[in-house]
Amino acid sequence: MKYLICNTDRSNFILQDSIAAIEAVKGVDKCRKGEFIGAIFECDFQSGEGEVCLVRLGDQLDAITIDGSDRSAAEFAFSLQEIVSREMHIFDLSYSFDVRLGDLDDVDDLLSRMRD
Repeated sequence: MKYLICNTDRSNFILQDSIAAIEAVKGVDKCRKGEFIGAIFECDFQSGEGEVCLVRLGDQLDAITIDGSDRSAAEFAFSLQEIVSREMHIFDLSYSFDVRLGDLDDVDDLLSRMRD
């Protein structure tokens, strides 16, 4: 499944600040900066349960995409919001949910809202 994280105010991410925040998330590994199709930075994230997902910062700096399971996406998104001060939200490509990350108590709260 693919998920997107955007700033709640719809502003673009700041390149170096965003990369530093993503790299600070526990479980992030194999960070790569370059010119990828639709992205300028990507890395792997391993959830606490051992699931690996791909995290990418879009080349327009408008979104961070997560390609992986509900659990790994939720863990990454919740952890990232704990690191950054700017309010963000997460949604899936079919817009079946749109959740403000700052409104959550924990990863399980996000998973519940993603599945409602």
